[in-house]
Amino acid sequence: MLHLPEGLYTEFALFLSYLVFSMALNPGYRDIEIYVS
Repeated sequence: MLHLPEGLYTEFALFLSYLVFSMALNPGYRDIEIYVS
């Protein structure tokens, strides 16, 4: 199995937070939501 360093999880969490934040600011975020789901 691949061992992931703690820093990778932190960067991934920060990336998810940035993604959600930018989607909340973007007027067309609903289109992205529909595309993802």
